[in-house]
Amino acid sequence: MLNFQMEKAYILTRQETSYFCVPAVLQAVFRRRKIHMSQRDIANRIGCTENGTRFEKIPPNFFKSIGLGFCFCYYNETPFNEPDLFIEDALKEGKDVVMGYSTVHGLHSVIVSDFADPKVRIIDPADCLKKEENFYKILEEMYRRNDGGFAAISNLEKRVN
Repeated sequence: MLNFQMEKAYILTRQETSYFCVPAVLQAVFRRRKIHMSQRDIANRIGCTENGTRFEKIPPNFFKSIGLGFCFCYYNETPFNEPDLFIEDALKEGKDVVMGYSTVHGLHSVIVSDFADPKVRIIDPADCLKKEENFYKILEEMYRRNDGGFAAISNLEKRVN
């Protein structure tokens, strides 16, 4: 039996258009953090077009403007070249982890709800289903297609002066 951590509760609304996977994923992450925005509002604020959007193209001040921290890493540029540890550590620290990768239908984004090496649980905004995948198969596909990455989203730390 896999030893998954306790999954975080996400309220995911199916993506409203075929290219709203990032706004749908962000909407669920924001809801969990008590920030309420529509997918359309998120799409407008991050510059999502009919071609979709990529996490690394989101304006840097967007997350900060709503009190969140954001760290993006390409599949081949995670700290110490250990994407599994990046995900594992982010989840242990209470961060939300999202992943974007190429599929046969194009680039797609999902929420990583839990990780127990080598299995990763994802929530897909295309159908709102929870799925269990082999993380290394996804990573292998990222390397094959030379595309994809991971992002960790957290509350900004309040500074004490």
